[in-house]
Parts: sequence; structure tokens; C-alpha cells
Amino acid sequence: MRPTCQRLIATGSDETYVAHCLYMPYIHWETASKLEEMAAFVDKSPEAREAEPEKDKHKLLLQFYLDRQNPLHNRRTFDQYCYYNLKDTKDRDNDQLLGRVLKLQSNDSKT
Repeated sequence: MRPTCQRLIATGSDETYVAHCLYMPYIHWETASKLEEMAAFVDKSPEAREAEPEKDKHKLLLQFYLDRQNPLHNRRTFDQYCYYNLKDTKDRDNDQLLGRVLKLQSNDSKT
């Protein structure tokens, strides 16, 4: 999955429309607890998600677009991005380099 830009051409009854579709993955920083919380939210059935009133703006956005024809994609870890064919990347996600560094710094500051 690399950044891409595609030119789309659609013809109507009288006109031809040209549009561009841009896909650009980006890096986003997220806490492990928030990532787990959002993954648990996505794993719920649509009925269960709608049954609970949500105030979190990210969950509301997901709730609205997740089950649509053109869904919104949830944030992914670097390993989920690179190893998209794996069924579960939880062990890999918990052992990413930045996470290890932050855990070491947290343990050092406690001693």
C-alpha cells in the first residue's frame, strides 16, 4: 500500500467528468489504551454500537461511517499496515519500537 493518485473519468449524458482520487497513508500518534478502546468499539456489532449513546467524537465518526458503502478506515498500527494479511497483530503491536522505548523511559523515571 503506497501513496497513489488516480484519474477517474465518468461520462454523463451531456458531459464528461474528471476527478482525482488520492490515497495517502499517514503517521498518527496514538496511546495504546486509546487504540485498544477504538479497536474494541469497531469489533462490536452495528446494533451494539448504536445502542450505546456516544460522546467521543472519534467514535461518533466511526459509528456513522463504519458500515457504509464507502467506509471510514480506522487507525492502524505500523504492523497492521505492513502485515495486513495477518489475522491478528496484537502481539506485534505491543512490541513496536516506540512502545518499547517509552516503556523503558517510564520504568527509568519510576526508579
